[in-house]
Amino acid sequence: MRFVRISPRRTIEVCTASGAFARRLTIVPVVDRVLDGCFQLLSLFFMTIGRNNEAPAAYALTSTIKRLLAHLREVDLYSEKDLTHCSHTLERLRKIVKDAEGEYSPYFITLLSNRVELCQATLTDLQNRLDRLGGDLLSIHEKLISILRSISLANTKTKVRPDLLYSAYRLSDVASANTS
Repeated sequence: MRFVRISPRRTIEVCTASGAFARRLTIVPVVDRVLDGCFQLLSLFFMTIGRNNEAPAAYALTSTIKRLLAHLREVDLYSEKDLTHCSHTLERLRKIVKDAEGEYSPYFITLLSNRVELCQATLTDLQNRLDRLGGDLLSIHEKLISILRSISLANTKTKVRPDLLYSAYRLSDVASANTS
């Protein structure tokens, strides 16, 4: 038998057979979704007219990074390079938000700062997961992620030259990299 409860933080939790609550689903109120949509449109407007280094344009980028990091956490297939790019983008966003203080509403600046910090917390969690792998395992992990992405790319094409996959990524290369 399963029980469902709604926590004070607006999440739905399902009780499993062991008695632990799992499968959290966040409930976002309609007003929050509408406001987010408005901020997204304003942000995209600023980007369209070429004002990419201003605070309103940063809102859409924070949403994109937030979704990307959530996706990386969910699929658990990412490399150090993926996280490095996100880290550089978050640094640039922090600079934009810092430079925007005084020009825009303090509420908007606080909103952006909180979004950047939320993304940073997720990024730190993902980096901590990668740090558990260690030196040799990290290089093998990078190679395996690269192979998996190549196979996924080949899966989307109608015609694939098998020799490109075999020559680019041989499992023997991964094994020899580990032993040397």
